[in-house]
Amino acid sequence: MLVNIAFLLIFLGCLAYLAVGLRRMESDMAGSRREAERLDRQRGELNGGIGTLLDMIGQEETKLAAILLERDRLADQKEEAEVQLQTALDVPKQRLFVFDKSTLIHGRLWEVTVANPDLTSTAGGGSPTAQEWAMGRICLVGSATERDARHRAESRFPSSQGYRIIKVERFRRS
Repeated sequence: MLVNIAFLLIFLGCLAYLAVGLRRMESDMAGSRREAERLDRQRGELNGGIGTLLDMIGQEETKLAAILLERDRLADQKEEAEVQLQTALDVPKQRLFVFDKSTLIHGRLWEVTVANPDLTSTAGGGSPTAQEWAMGRICLVGSATERDARHRAESRFPSSQGYRIIKVERFRRS
C-alpha cells in the first residue's frame, strides 16, 4: 500500500508537472500568436508606407523628366540665341552719322542716305569706309520738311564731289 501511495504521489506530481508544462506551452503559443499578429500589422503598415513611397517616387520621376525636357528645350533655345547673336554681331553695323548737332533741335528728324561710289576707286575699294560710302551712309538731319533735309544734306555732300542722295525718310527709330 505504501508503494501504491508512492506511485499515486509520483503520478500526481507527474500530472502537475505535465499541467505546468502544457500551461507554459500554451502561454508561449499565445505569445507567439500575439507577436505574429503584431508583426503582420507592422508588415501591413510598412507595405502601405512602401506603396506611398513608390507613388511619391513615381511622381518625382515624372517631375524630373519634365524638368530635364525643359532643360533640354532651354539649352536648344540658348544655342539658337547664341547663333542669332553671333549672326547679329557679324552683320556690319548701320551707323547713324550726325554732321550738324545744332540742327537736331528741330521738331522732326530725317534719315538721309548718302552714297559716293567714287570713293571706292580712290580709297582702294577694300577699306570698310569705302564700302560703307558705296552702299550709303545714313545721316541724321533735323529739319521741318523732307525738302529742307535734302537741301542740308546736298549742301554738306555736293554732287560735284561724287555724292548722291539715295533716299530721305522720317526717322522711325525713336
